[in-house]
Amino acid sequence: MALLLTRARPILAAARRTAPTAPSRAAAANMAAPPPPPHRPAGGGGVGASADGGAGRAPRRAGGGVGASAADGAGGVPSSAAPPAAPAPIRQMSVQALRHLLAGGDAACADVQFVDVREPGEFSAAKLPRFKLFPLSDASTWAPNVEATLDRERKTICLCHHGIRSMNAAAFFAGQKGFADVWNVTGGIDAYSLEADESVPRY
Repeated sequence: MALLLTRARPILAAARRTAPTAPSRAAAANMAAPPPPPHRPAGGGGVGASADGGAGRAPRRAGGGVGASAADGAGGVPSSAAPPAAPAPIRQMSVQALRHLLAGGDAACADVQFVDVREPGEFSAAKLPRFKLFPLSDASTWAPNVEATLDRERKTICLCHHGIRSMNAAAFFAGQKGFADVWNVTGGIDAYSLEADESVPRY
């Protein structure tokens, strides 16, 4: 028996040297993992790939939303509607310029609308020729249908006592009613009496 063991030892030692060792867990995991996919450059494409990258995606259009064109706003809502036009600027007229205009008679005043926004009592106390009374305190009555009386395309001159109420009326005509050529008499009828025509009573 001892002789047999002595002879078997060299054979066992040789078998250990030639037998393959078991792989470690990490090596086994690497062997089982699939190879990584090939790297694709950005913009490169698979089927249906767009210029901005992802495969299978439809190309994006400018402006944001689905189906939006370059002229569309966010969300694909068309933005072709023009913005509302800015109101015409309100111009200031000196009392001297007003006097010169009134002195020109029908030839100078034919295409001009003269609007006095004072109260009826003020109008009775002092008034200028050609001006028609549109009391600002009664605007709720005449303002909604003022286009039936006044032409938005004609020159419109607004007058009051000191030029403040008339400025408010001018802003209404230009900003809310779209009058194209609106003027405010600076200083009102009181300045007209002091600087242009002393025959006009003051109050």
